[in-house]
Amino acid sequence: MSWADLAPVIARYGIELAYELWKLAAAGGQPTDADWQSLIALARKPMEEYLTEARARAGLAVPAQVEPTQPPPAA
Repeated sequence: MSWADLAPVIARYGIELAYELWKLAAAGGQPTDADWQSLIALARKPMEEYLTEARARAGLAVPAQVEPTQPPPAA
């Protein structure tokens, strides 16, 4: 599996899914049901969850959900 093969997968599904796919391809053989379930779980993971994990690994504060307390000013 080359970079040209992986680039579209990385762009569309993220580095974690592309890495898991590469590991399966590098191991040879046929993917098992457990392999597929692992890939499906990664594909279904919300982007916000990936961002929260990345922020935590980088030591950045995770922004709290901002709730508006006042309506925007009238124009």
